[in-house]
Amino acid sequence: MPDNKPASFATKDMKEGSNLFDNVRASLTAGKFTKEPPDNYAAEGDPIFGVITLLLAGDGSVEERTVQQSYSLGGSAGQMFTIAPNGDYLIPSSDDAAPRKDSKFGTLAASMQNEGVPESLMEAFQWSKMVGLDAQWKRVADKERTFAEQKRDARKTKFPPSTLCVVKIYALPGEVAKSAPTPTAGSTGTFKPNGGIAGTVATPAAAAPSSDLDGDTWSILEAVLKAKGGTEQRGRLTLAVSKAAMERPDRAMLAKRAAEEAFLQTLVDAGLISYGAAEKGQPVSLVTA
Repeated sequence: MPDNKPASFATKDMKEGSNLFDNVRASLTAGKFTKEPPDNYAAEGDPIFGVITLLLAGDGSVEERTVQQSYSLGGSAGQMFTIAPNGDYLIPSSDDAAPRKDSKFGTLAASMQNEGVPESLMEAFQWSKMVGLDAQWKRVADKERTFAEQKRDARKTKFPPSTLCVVKIYALPGEVAKSAPTPTAGSTGTFKPNGGIAGTVATPAAAAPSSDLDGDTWSILEAVLKAKGGTEQRGRLTLAVSKAAMERPDRAMLAKRAAEEAFLQTLVDAGLISYGAAEKGQPVSLVTA
């Protein structure tokens, strides 16, 4: 950092502006393959796109910090791969079908593996197994491409073509970031889908992501309700749970699940909460023993 020097607004020291987010820390919360092109994509062929949803680190609501980025696999990808019904992975159409290294998605995939995503995850790539990847994302200038669609597009831009890539990994899917603060020990009940409370766990906001989404969500929601005196409005649960799960890479999923009516009804059926769906503010309250 410079030593308390005034900022320079000389022309030589200023940069061009851009509305693209860049050099941010974010967790991957969802991904899919699709044939639906992003806005302003006018190339021909049969392209496939990888679309990721990221939760940017920082303050603010989950909605405000959720962004998406689309990556083309190339104009002929649709001839080489079939998209799985749920969009989670691609199925090769032949033995020699292979993604292009110089495609946008190829660049992203290479950056993931270069920064430490295990080759085993890349070899049988599924978006569902990448959820929770906590990383620094930065736009890297593209190498010169030879795609036919780019040759047809002669428009000029003052922003050089770039791809949003992974440049540093804080935590792999299922891990807790090493840079996260040390959690404060505590205990709470763990919700089981079939009802009831079992055992004790560490403070939920610092726990690692697990396959038990409902159990993790209940642990955090219970702590939130206790902090609110036992009751909170349903419309405020998403933000409250997101704040409580600040250090978890899967907090967007936890926050979303906490306010879903189906999930709340499950808790009601288990005798853990009461839920006034027809009341003003739709209050959610802990059931005291």
